[in-house]
Amino acid sequence: MAHYRTNSRTWFNERSSCSHVSSESSRLRYPIFALPGATVFAIGLMLGRVYIAAQMPVKREMSNARSPLFSHFGTTLEGITSIRAYGVEELFKAEALKRIDKYTRSYRTFWSLNVSKAKSWIFTGPGLSV
Repeated sequence: MAHYRTNSRTWFNERSSCSHVSSESSRLRYPIFALPGATVFAIGLMLGRVYIAAQMPVKREMSNARSPLFSHFGTTLEGITSIRAYGVEELFKAEALKRIDKYTRSYRTFWSLNVSKAKSWIFTGPGLSV
C-alpha cells in the first residue's frame, strides 16, 4: 500500500509541476493575458475574503443549533417508554420541530452562501474575458 501512495504522490507532483510550467510558459508567450489574469485573481481574492467573513458566523450558528437538536433526539430515544406512558408525544414533537426549524434556518443561510459563492466564481472569469 505504501508503494501506491508513493506513486500517487509522484503522479500528483508531476502533474502539478507540469501545470505550473505550462502556466509559466503561457505567461511568457502571451503577456497580454497577464493583466486580465491578475484582475480575475484580485476579484477572486476579494470574493473569497467576503465569503469567509460571511461564512464563519453562519457555521457557528449551525453548530449552536445542531447540538440541542441531536441532544433532544437522544433524550427522546432514551425516554421513549416514559413519553408514551405519560402521553406527551405531542409536546416532544413540538419541541423537536422548534429545534429543527432553528437548524434549518441557519442551514439555508449556509446553503445560500455556497450557491452565491459558486455563481460568483462561475461569472467572474467569463465576465472579464468578454
